[in-house]
Amino acid sequence: MSAAASIEAEKEEKAAKVAAAEAGEPTSLLDEVTFPKQAMELFRKPGFLMPLAAFVTSIGVTNVVSAFTESTLHRAGFFDQTGIDLTGAGFQVAIVVGGIFVGGYVDKTKQFKEVTLACLSATLGLLVLLGLAFGFDLDMPHYVVVMALLGLGATAGPVQPINAELAVEVGVI
Repeated sequence: MSAAASIEAEKEEKAAKVAAAEAGEPTSLLDEVTFPKQAMELFRKPGFLMPLAAFVTSIGVTNVVSAFTESTLHRAGFFDQTGIDLTGAGFQVAIVVGGIFVGGYVDKTKQFKEVTLACLSATLGLLVLLGLAFGFDLDMPHYVVVMALLGLGATAGPVQPINAELAVEVGVI
């Protein structure tokens, strides 16, 4: 193809795109799929909102617990900074390890809903236990508080990857 023919073809293509745009038709894939349009389509898909809600709940719980671990451990009678740091790190490790093992189980069994509900129920129970300890200054043994925090990480953490995967499976456009 000659240079003149190539230039002419580009002009024709641009003219076609301008005509399509003036008529309100999409002129490229980017025009067809916008974020707001795609988000609205996902929100309308049956089965998408529940994994989204579970994912957001899990993120909220783990982020809030992470942010306030030190101050809440102080109220529970922890004053050794190294112990507080190790407990916080243990919480993060429990999130990852729980995600690997529980997520692996869900990958094999595809029991997204059952496992999510079990994880969220256990998370709620552990939050109630920790809330009692921290909110009412109950004198719980340190190992109970640490084990509850590790359990919380191991049950709240897996909800994120499990429901992200489910949302992708449900929401494939």
